[in-house]
Amino acid sequence: LIESNSKLLLKLVGDILDISILDSEVEIKHNAVDVNACCQASIDAAGASFDPGVKLIFEPACDELIINSNYNYIVQVLDNLLGNASKFTHEGSVTLAYEVKKEENQLIFTVTDTGIGIPVEEQERVFERFVKLDNFSQGAGLGLSICRIVAERLGGYLRIDKGYTQGTRVIFCVSM
Repeated sequence: LIESNSKLLLKLVGDILDISILDSEVEIKHNAVDVNACCQASIDAAGASFDPGVKLIFEPACDELIINSNYNYIVQVLDNLLGNASKFTHEGSVTLAYEVKKEENQLIFTVTDTGIGIPVEEQERVFERFVKLDNFSQGAGLGLSICRIVAERLGGYLRIDKGYTQGTRVIFCVSM
């Protein structure tokens, strides 16, 4: 119990530091990023947190894709999105996929789950700081707020697909 609470406290402190850094206009360094490696790292990290009845699926758009972005921030967002999916999906599947929109110079990630979903009226509110729809779930309610800031700092956006009703689909876009 002490170890578990220590990890939660460490995560909270880390999240607050992340928000502080992201809120300051410190420039995010960009370099060559292997998109499939980002996705695989997040899937590998998240795999153990899923219930045994949940299938974790990765659907890459390409065999290889290198973009100019920030590996650590992309992985941080994907880790958080997969972590949220694991908390609220107890059967079915979670799918991490991406598509390339060359004309718009965008890379679009989606994390789609068959979990409990988020009510439409709450879908924008979950991106506010310290907001948790389930007070009994782990976390401080900072993860999605941090993810949205990261997405914006990477030239993109983070939002929930309002048209998906079989659970939750989160769309994470970055500039390439």
